Amino acid sequence: MSIIQQKIADLAPARTFAVKPIDPDKLQHGIVVKSPNWLGDAVMTLPALQVLKNMLPEHAPLVVLAPQQVANLYRLYPGVTYVISIKKAHAAWDKIVFKKLKSFQFQLGVLFSNSLRDAWQMRQAGIPALYGRAARCRSFLMKRTFSFPKWHQGMLNESHHTNEYLSIVYSMGGTPAERFMPQLRSNWTMGQMTLKMQSFCQHPRLLLMAPGAAYGAAKRWDSKKFNEVAAAYIRSGGIVAVLGSPSERNIGDEVIADLPANKAFNLAGETSFSDLYNLISHARACVANDSGIMHLAAAVGLPGVAVFGPTDYRATGPVSDKWMLVFDKEPCAPCFERVCPKGNRKCMEKLQSSEVIEALKSMKCM
Repeated sequence: MSIIQQKIADLAPARTFAVKPIDPDKLQHGIVVKSPNWLGDAVMTLPALQVLKNMLPEHAPLVVLAPQQVANLYRLYPGVTYVISIKKAHAAWDKIVFKKLKSFQFQLGVLFSNSLRDAWQMRQAGIPALYGRAARCRSFLMKRTFSFPKWHQGMLNESHHTNEYLSIVYSMGGTPAERFMPQLRSNWTMGQMTLKMQSFCQHPRLLLMAPGAAYGAAKRWDSKKFNEVAAAYIRSGGIVAVLGSPSERNIGDEVIADLPANKAFNLAGETSFSDLYNLISHARACVANDSGIMHLAAAVGLPGVAVFGPTDYRATGPVSDKWMLVFDKEPCAPCFERVCPKGNRKCMEKLQSSEVIEALKSMKCM
């Protein structure tokens, strides 16, 4: 069993590429960025977005094109001038999106997604120079592409995704920002939340839990073990709120089973993005699987503990100096499968609640 603290300075470095600075004239109309589709991946693009913002002339816009499920994240970063929301992540963009893109007259775009369709549609929108990862045979549509080492089953990654996004923008002439993760801000006030949500935010010892995982069941730590951590936290004088999507409501019920009704709450499916942001901003700590909520909480500055099994903390660990990771490598891990190929989820089942509790105590969060 291992409890790991992977600080920002420890994130696995990405491959570096030759620097070919962008012609300043091409930056006058700004930059458009196509985001990834998953919240966690989107959070990991924020340091690179900050570098792109610093490359631009003062008047030039930084625009992000993002699916609805992650669009609000980019509205938290003041460096983003405008967010164009896409209705469906894996579908053709509608006419309104193309009209907005063409109105900016962008000369270049950056793709933080791996989609061939995205590259094709960016070109259809009149954007001549595209930069991004070499993927899906799309290089013929792009000005410059970047290749990274492939992952191998059972081996920890050679680079963190955040540093891969950064290596792309550094190769375009960007330079490291003074602050690695940009500061996120919001106009969403507690007054816009329900009274129920406000009451949670006002508690001085609120522990958030994210026991779900949108990618698949393989990386979900057992609900019973989340329950054991929650019970210990409540005994120490705190309260627990479970976060998640509407489809994870039953998981939340399992996590709070048999806990005091006035101390443990299932909020899965009840929170808007602004609610989620405010809860994270006011909580004491978070315990999560490798998930979008883990990444968002880390980016906002909340301390926490993450449980890793079939995914790779070296590649997708939280970008923060305030998080601890619980991980005990199995020979087949990481495998990145949605469902355990062996059917036993040993990499997750062997991780104990006592280790998460120990990590919380070591961080003085419990």
